[in-house]
Amino acid sequence: MLELSDMPFFFRNQEWKSAPDGSGFVLGNSTESMAHTANELRSLFFDITKRVRISDPKAVLDPPSQRDLIDTHVKDAASLWSPLRIIVFLRGAGDVEHTALVGIEPVRHKIKAFYVN
Repeated sequence: MLELSDMPFFFRNQEWKSAPDGSGFVLGNSTESMAHTANELRSLFFDITKRVRISDPKAVLDPPSQRDLIDTHVKDAASLWSPLRIIVFLRGAGDVEHTALVGIEPVRHKIKAFYVN
């Protein structure tokens, strides 16, 4: 994955929390990491692979629109995600449907950003 990635590389881990009205779950706090060097990227990927599992290695065939994905998951980082091609993967379901977004730089075709919830 190191060979396929570009720097700076952005990672966001988004938690879920109970909805204030008790109707289910909503997106909660997020933590973000940025890798600027190959060593930082290697360390970040090591950490990600310890914590993140993808249930189906095939991309979602009919994902929400790019605008909907950005508005739902990374609205406050829209300037980073908007120029990227976003591919959606499912991470499995429990109380909620967990997803992973991979942001690919459209010219160099390198992975620039990764999001999980």
